[in-house]
This record gives sequence, structure tokens and C-alpha cells, in this order.
Amino acid sequence: MSDPIKLLVIEDTDADFRLVQEYLRESRLASFEIRRSQTLSDALRALSENKTDAVLADLGLPDSQGLTIIDKISQAAPNVAVIVLTGLDDEQVGIDALTKGAQDYFAKGRLQVVPLDKSIRYAIERKQAEMEIKSSEKKLRTIFEAVPCTILIMDDQLTVRSANGAAQHTFGLPETAIVNHRWGDMLRCTHAEETPEGCGSLDVCSNCQVRTTVLAALAGAETQRVMANFEFFIDGHIHKRLFSLSAAPIEYERKRMAVLTVEDITELSYLRQRLRIEHSFAGIVGKDEKMMELYATIRELAESSAQVLIQGESGTGKELVASALHNEGPRRHKRFVPVNCGSLPDGLLESELFGHCKGSFTGAIRDKKGRFELADGGTIFLDEVGDLSQAMQVKLLRVLQNGQFEPVGSEKTMKVDVRVISATNKDLREEIKAGRFREDLFYRLCVVPITMPPLRERLNDIPLLAESYLEWSSKESHKEKVSLSPEVLDILMEYNWPGNVRELQNVLQFALIKCRGKAISPQYLPINIFPTDKRPQKRRNRQGKLDSKTVDAALEETQGNKLKAAKLLGVSRATIHRFLTQK
Repeated sequence: MSDPIKLLVIEDTDADFRLVQEYLRESRLASFEIRRSQTLSDALRALSENKTDAVLADLGLPDSQGLTIIDKISQAAPNVAVIVLTGLDDEQVGIDALTKGAQDYFAKGRLQVVPLDKSIRYAIERKQAEMEIKSSEKKLRTIFEAVPCTILIMDDQLTVRSANGAAQHTFGLPETAIVNHRWGDMLRCTHAEETPEGCGSLDVCSNCQVRTTVLAALAGAETQRVMANFEFFIDGHIHKRLFSLSAAPIEYERKRMAVLTVEDITELSYLRQRLRIEHSFAGIVGKDEKMMELYATIRELAESSAQVLIQGESGTGKELVASALHNEGPRRHKRFVPVNCGSLPDGLLESELFGHCKGSFTGAIRDKKGRFELADGGTIFLDEVGDLSQAMQVKLLRVLQNGQFEPVGSEKTMKVDVRVISATNKDLREEIKAGRFREDLFYRLCVVPITMPPLRERLNDIPLLAESYLEWSSKESHKEKVSLSPEVLDILMEYNWPGNVRELQNVLQFALIKCRGKAISPQYLPINIFPTDKRPQKRRNRQGKLDSKTVDAALEETQGNKLKAAKLLGVSRATIHRFLTQK
């Protein structure tokens, strides 16, 4: 059996460290000798005193934050592979970490046994390969054949001068079809196939990631790491591949060249995407079968410009779905403009939607663009569309028919290209029967319907939703994360949740205000969510039982609103006032 991998885990949170330990103990690919540091300074001492193969580093430590952690580790131990462990499921953070020199990154909430242990093993091999290539050209061929990922030596024309055995496996080509051929020509890049001159002859080739990565490496000593999409002709069909690229300068055959490391991560990227959507999608949390169907529907509709009507009870997350439809589609680079149609009277709503001219009514002191004009090229989200008056329904119908409208007080007709997504908690078919909603408008809005499942129909998502909210709250308040006791979870699972996810968030917010420990117990929950026969005896929270810490926390949470703070604490506003006066 090979020696265990000596791994230093830099993590200040006990739960996250235990989670990493448990995952790696289950590994069948390698054994690990794990040490832990809770601060960067302690980690730097450990690296100087002990042999270490790899570092698994959190980016949020008590004595250091962010990507500078990678720089300090690399300076202290340049031969050690660094893998980033972040609490943010943000791909850009991962890309920035790779650019800094990390070998890989993982979000804490998406750890899986196979990707983690495999990544650590490969990270060590890649780091060792990079360091040895820089230190000795004589060892190049041995390293070439030992490293499991593709290594190419290329000149400034992107011509491959040497390749390792893994290149043949990655590209499915013999060595003779790789060496002495330009990158795009050997792989039959779709751009290279457009012209007889081949690779590098088109204007678009100047943006090729391989070209820019290799040239950047030739111009300096820093390794460049990027992820890049490519399209190739294989067996007469276009195939899309995602490569992870890194390049460094090297002296080869007495010339300055670049050594390019290529990993085909197409399948890994797909698996990571599957892992991300297993529990959430575009900010929507849930793994219930109904939510998985919803995610699939969003992906299908995102590329379309068809009008969508989202129906569901209040608090189910209709705006999140509308935002996901926008952000996952081709209009994502333009604006997403939400409008609550039920919060404004007709006169103000017309001005809000279509804009107005200066002097068109009292208070119109300047021209103002409407929401439709602001959303041109993007998406407008009409929430509570069932509350529109008959007069506003007629005006909205015209916009949906031809994209045209006139701002209030103007004779000029505006034309916009806007995708309209609407939402309502009403049954619009019943509203049509009652004569309160136009049938022709309904069919314009409801080209594709989406129905949001209420929380009571996906109770298995409650632990996931609660965990997500508590983690978010911890980051927002910069406080230690609070957990739920098993008893609380049972109570939450038994409740009917008429207010859906929004009510669940309110209950958790209430409990966080009350909670004084690291776990929320039943005593911190609002009494209304208990079953009638299990409700605890309600006790009056008298002034004498208030303390400064509790009151200050409630006022901070409600931004100084004493009435809302009193409701959170279960006392009257007068009690809060007396307490503050006597404080």
C-alpha cells in the first residue's frame, strides 16, 4: 500500500472539518494523514515544520480572508498543492482561486467523496508536475508519461512540438496527428475548418483561450489557469468540450516555448452541475420531485421568449422562478424589472409601467421612463397581475399584442422588445368567470403556465430550506451559525405552513432573535406553529424578563422599529418603551 497523503486542512469551523474527515475516511482511492489548523498563522507554522503533500484551505479564517490566503500558502510552501474550500457556491470565486494558483476548489455544501479525494490526488500530481517541469527539462519526458493529464509543448504559433501519452487518450489521436500540428488543425476546431489557412487565420482566433494562455505564459513567468469551451468536428459532427488549461514558459530545444497542461473536464463539469441542481437551482432551494420537475421546466423555458404565467400561493417563491427564467436565458445580460401590480392605484401604476412626460400630472416635474422601457431587451415581471383593474388590463393587452405604448401625457408611441413573465396567487379562470379578468389577456399572459407547489406538499424540503436560511443569516449577521434541534425539526415538519416558504423564514428569524445558544430549541419558536394539543403554556414576557442584549438584538433586526421589535419579543410597544426609558 502506498504511503498516506499528508493533508493539512485549514478550517476554523468544527462541523466543516469533521465533514471533510468523514468524506476522506470513506475514500477507496487513497488514505490520508490529516492535520488541522484553525488559523492561517498556525497553518504557516505547520507547513514549515511538517512534510505536507496538499492543503485544503477555507477562504474565511479568523486571521485572514479571501484569495490572499492562497498567496501566503504558496509563498511559504511553493511545492504544496492548494485546494480551496469555500462556503460560497460561486463559480467565479473558484475561477479566481484557480487563477491565483490553486489546483481546484469545492463549495462546502457540495462536497462529494469521489470528487474530493480524486481532486486531492490529482492536485498533488499536477503540482508536482508543474514544479518539476520548471526546474528540470531533462525530466520532462518521464514526467510527461507519468502525469495523467495532457501536456503539450507549444511555440508561439500554437504548433505542438512535443506531447505526452495522455494527449493521445484525451484527443483520441495518434502522436503523429498531434506533434508538428497547430492546435486548431489537429483537433479540427470549427473556426480552423472555415478557411484553407487553418488555425489562427481568422479574426475570431485572436480570442482563442489556448492562444491567449500560451502567449501570456511566453511573455512572463506566471502560470495562467483558465477554463475554456471549444467546438470540434469529430466523425462529421460538432462536439463541445470544456478544457482546463494552464501554461508556463519553458526552454525546449534551445527555444523559449510554453508547456500547456490540458484537462478535459467536460464530464466533471456536467457532474458538478448535476450536484448543484440536486438540491437547488438558480437560487431556488429544494430536492422534492415537484421541485426537480420545476427546475427542468425552467431550463426548457429559459431559452424561449414565450410569456409565462406563474401561479401559486403567496410565499412560494414565484419571483425567484421569474428571475431564474431570465438569468438562465439569452436575455440575462439585460435588465430584469419586477413590478408589483397590486401595490399601486391605477394612476400611479400606469406611470410606473409606461412612464410619463414632465407636466403630465401634478408632481410630474421631469420625464420618467416606465418599467417597460427600462426592461427593453430584457424581462419584466408583473407580480400580482390578478389585481389589475379592467382599465389597466386593456392597456397591458395592447403592449402584449404589439409591444407598443404611450407614456402618460405623451403622443409618442414607444415600441419595446420585452419578455413578460407574470404571477398571481389567484385562480384567474375563476376571475374570468366572475368578470373581473379579461379572457383575452389571460391567454396572452398564459402561453406557458407554471404552478408553484405549496410548502405543505414538499415537507421533505423543510430541513434543506431551514439549513439554507440559517447559513444565509449567519453570513449576513457575521455570527456563528445556529442549528436546529431534532425536536424543532419535528415541529416544523408537522406544521401546515399556510404562508409557505416566507412563513418558514419568518419563524426562523423569530427563533434566531430569541435563541441564546448554538441550537434552536422549541422554546424559541412562535406558539402558533405548535399543534393545538401540544402548545406550551403561553407565558407573558414581562418587562422584568427583558434584558439589554435581547432588546438590542430585536431593535437591530427591525432597524429601530419599536413596534416590530415588540412583536418579535412578544411584548407590547409600551413595555419596550418603559424598558428603554429605565435602561
